[in-house]
Amino acid sequence: MIKITSELFGEIQVPLGDYEYSRDIWGSIDNHLDINVFDNGGGVQATIYPVKDKQINTEHEVEHITSENIEIINLFQSNYYEQT
Repeated sequence: MIKITSELFGEIQVPLGDYEYSRDIWGSIDNHLDINVFDNGGGVQATIYPVKDKQINTEHEVEHITSENIEIINLFQSNYYEQT
């Protein structure tokens, strides 16, 4: 899971998907917003874009989020699934 703290939307959780391999994933926040999480070589960043008529408008950013507000959580390496 990728945990993102947005100034506009609070905490956003995005499934990890194939991020560890591709370093670039897209996810939906709702029907009107999509988020792109990517590594630009200088750290993880995220950008939220508007969606209209099922089309992502990458020419207009709703919010850009820097690495200070993004946490990559690998649930299999954490105690989250630990069973006794």
